Parts: sequence; C-alpha cells; structure tokens
Amino acid sequence: MSQELTTHQPQKTDGTITYIAFGSDIQVKLSIPIIRKYLAKPTRSGAEPTDADCMTFMLMCQARALNPWEKDAYLVGYDGKNGAEFSIITAISALTKRAESSDVFDGIESGVIIKDKAGEIVYREGDFYLDGETILGGWANVHKK
Repeated sequence: MSQELTTHQPQKTDGTITYIAFGSDIQVKLSIPIIRKYLAKPTRSGAEPTDADCMTFMLMCQARALNPWEKDAYLVGYDGKNGAEFSIITAISALTKRAESSDVFDGIESGVIIKDKAGEIVYREGDFYLDGETILGGWANVHKK
C-alpha cells in the first residue's frame, strides 16, 4: 500500500487579502493598490511604499487582526539616510480595545511627565500642560482584577 504525496503549489491571487479584525464581524479587505491609495502616508519628499512595504503591512494587519480602516494601524513614510523608509505603527486604540475585552482588565490611569516652570519634574494625570512647561514623557498604570 503506497501513500500518495501531494505538493501544494502557491495559488495565484490578485494580491488581495481579506480577514476579520479583532472585535469586529466585518471583513477587512486589503491590497497593495488600496494601501497606497488610501492608507499609506508618503514621505515628506512624496515617496510611496514599495510592494514589499505594502505586503508587510497587509500581512501584519492580518496576523494581528488589526483594522487600518478603524485606525488600528498605520503605514507611515519618512525620508531616512538611505532614502524612503516606512514604519508600521500599531495604534494605542488597538491595544486598548484588546485590553478592555479581557476579563481581567480593571482600568487604566495615564498622564504626562512634565518639567514645570520652576524646573520640577511632575507626573500629571491626563495630557494638559501650560505654556512654559516641557513635556518629558508619559506614564500609565494598568489595573488587573
């Protein structure tokens, strides 16, 4: 008795992927042309992402179930030392959405770290600061049940 071996040949596609994003029941559809036209932010000099940049973004969104139409992720270009470069950014709202869906999530507090007019370092809740104060960073405390 012999077993038949099968090989899986790559399927030719139009380069479009579809998937269901986290916390949704609506299908997300992405392709290289869609990303270039609607989602990617070109560099300051106007360079657009390569096919590889777009494909990496698409597959990262699919793997992490992110919906760039809901601003879960961004593809942002900048002019680097070696030419145009693109960064994939996952939005804080995507992370918050996941945290809030967890049974153990029990809230979050966050704010800014500033240097006030007197030169003192202050941890302030929220994002408010006055003229003459300098933002040095941010902080967050996540609470679990």
